[in-house]
Amino acid sequence: MKMTGVNRVNQVNNRLFTFLVWGVASCVVLFIIGLLFLILQRGLPQLTWDFVFGLPSEIEEGGGSVPRCSTLSTC
Repeated sequence: MKMTGVNRVNQVNNRLFTFLVWGVASCVVLFIIGLLFLILQRGLPQLTWDFVFGLPSEIEEGGGSVPRCSTLSTC
């Protein structure tokens, strides 16, 4: 069967769009892997065995980020 001009254009458009979708998906995956690596790189040295296996500590009264803020608009 002979390829007509319309079929040829559709095939080229299909290949270009497929390449574009794979390129964007690859960029997103690389970004997520990079973000995960950054989090692990900065977070793993901060972990201690006591934090991982220890009992949870009591939270002090008045703790949290609210006392630092004078109004809600400055938080």
